[in-house]
Amino acid sequence: MTIFERTLEPSGDAADDLAALFHERGSTIRFAPGTTIAHQGETAGSVYRIRRGCVRSSMYSSEGERRILQFLQADDFLGLSDAALWLAAQEAVDTVVLETLPRSVFEARLQFCPSLQRAVRHALATQVEAHASLFALTSQTTAVERVRLFLEDYQSSRTSTGFVSLPMGRRDIADHLGLSMETVSRAFSTLKAEGKIELKGANFFRLVQPRTTDGGYANAA
Repeated sequence: MTIFERTLEPSGDAADDLAALFHERGSTIRFAPGTTIAHQGETAGSVYRIRRGCVRSSMYSSEGERRILQFLQADDFLGLSDAALWLAAQEAVDTVVLETLPRSVFEARLQFCPSLQRAVRHALATQVEAHASLFALTSQTTAVERVRLFLEDYQSSRTSTGFVSLPMGRRDIADHLGLSMETVSRAFSTLKAEGKIELKGANFFRLVQPRTTDGGYANAA
């Protein structure tokens, strides 16, 4: 079960075409932590590639309740679907650097580039799989296990072998996993007490017990 899916993993011509398109026609923009990149319901006039930082994709109810659908990271893309409006708000978790491209330019190239079409289809399918994994996670597991799997998936998406920095806070994790912030904080404490994670301050963690093939946990070394 993976939450932190890469939203686009093209190879060969598709990767080259997409990179060249952003290089030739795109521009770079920086967003401070907490800044809204795109508001839910506004016209989706641009496509973005994340160069650095973490972006949360959030849906808000009419009562103002928030549900974070996913966290996107470097080399992920925003706005690849052909929806006319942003179905979810895109918000900077930490300092985010994006490459931005007008949708009209992107769609014009897409129309005549089969390899780019294949890459976009793959990206959208991967996003659907990530949402299905999140649904399974939040409907079939305990709160502690949800947090454990969230951390496991996040660590697997990083290249660091030591302590991993979490850009998102406990509130963001809670709104992603369908829990309260207090429950998430207790889950962190439980995982630490059980020796499954180590914590360094509020934003750094390391998994101690690796998952075994039968879904259990190996003894800590």
